[in-house]
Amino acid sequence: MTRLSAMCKFPVQIAARDTTIVAAAQMMREGHAGALIVVDKVAKAPKPIGIVTDRDIVVAIVALDLDPNIFVLDDLVNRPLVVGKGDQSIREGLALMNAKGIRRLPVVNKAGALIGIVALDDLIAEIARDLKQVADVIDREITKELELRPARIRARKAQVAKDCDARDI
Repeated sequence: MTRLSAMCKFPVQIAARDTTIVAAAQMMREGHAGALIVVDKVAKAPKPIGIVTDRDIVVAIVALDLDPNIFVLDDLVNRPLVVGKGDQSIREGLALMNAKGIRRLPVVNKAGALIGIVALDDLIAEIARDLKQVADVIDREITKELELRPARIRARKAQVAKDCDARDI
């Protein structure tokens, strides 16, 4: 089965914990991202400490009419962060997302460094491809059976006719 490391998207939009909400929203807009992975400090191999989604910003800041210039990402981060391991299967990642009620899963390597992110939509697309293959197998089996059956019937009819001819002699 496919591993999370093969499914995750990279590069990931990351931001330091002291990034303002306005700056974070601008990063999301420019990067066409629905979430930012929050890191202690932006580095070559960042270790994630949280995730903030566009919905988090709307619900926690905008809907309450708070000033997004005075709040930072660290104010919105829920801890502990749920992460997937790169060597986990899609099924394990999906089970983790289900158990924790999350739609996005940062993926880390054995050292805990961020290697990408997997969204529920990515997993659905992968599972749909697998289901399509299963459906294709069923279709091929039916087609092959229909192709073989007439041949078997013709062969059986020919054998019966031959047996009848042999008895008549």
